[in-house]
Amino acid sequence: MAHRATKSGINRDIQSKLASKYDEQLASQCLLWISHQIQETFDSSGDARNVHEHLKSGHRLARLANSIQGGRIKSAAISKAKFPFQQMELINIFVEFCKDMGVPDQECFATVDLYEAQNMNQVIICIAALMRKFGLGPKEATENRRQFTEEQLNAGSSIIGLQMGTNRGASQSGMSFGKTRSLFAFMSTQSVYYASTYSIHLYLPVSIYLHLNRPVHLANLYRALQCQVSVQFLYLATCS
Repeated sequence: MAHRATKSGINRDIQSKLASKYDEQLASQCLLWISHQIQETFDSSGDARNVHEHLKSGHRLARLANSIQGGRIKSAAISKAKFPFQQMELINIFVEFCKDMGVPDQECFATVDLYEAQNMNQVIICIAALMRKFGLGPKEATENRRQFTEEQLNAGSSIIGLQMGTNRGASQSGMSFGKTRSLFAFMSTQSVYYASTYSIHLYLPVSIYLHLNRPVHLANLYRALQCQVSVQFLYLATCS
């Protein structure tokens, strides 16, 4: 196994998350199946280190492929695989064999996942997927393709899907923005006086503020000089 630097930061978090998904019980079942297929007895403990130790050379995986499909890998190639690159080649051949047997790409593993124990969970997923091809483990889902007529397909083109949004219930009823204008009337015999409140700004002379004998800041001076005063105006409307 190649020596790798200790993972840190986000890489360590990712590795910990992958390790947390590892299922020792499923791994033990996979090793028992391999042992039965190749007719060899070895420790079938589901511990990740034990699985790595027994499978990293690729010898047992290659023999497993031959037990399913005779002559898939030459016996001479298996016996001569003593160097790392040869063992990694056997692992790669086994992965390609799994794909030929119908195992989806997303369930297969990379060579380093097993040889360098980078993702033992993915190794077990691949072997378990291969087991399902022989009726072992959970039953695989079957395709249930839907068939629609041309009329049914055309009927859907006139309907706006909810994922595009909806205007149902869109109303401004009961909504108000800000305070309404205060307007009221005084009735008399011949005229109606309408009163409304307005705001005006009175600017005080600069001399008033300077007589305070205090340090003057421009912003404070502006705020002090700008006084807001509310004044009521009366509008006269002659009644006809």
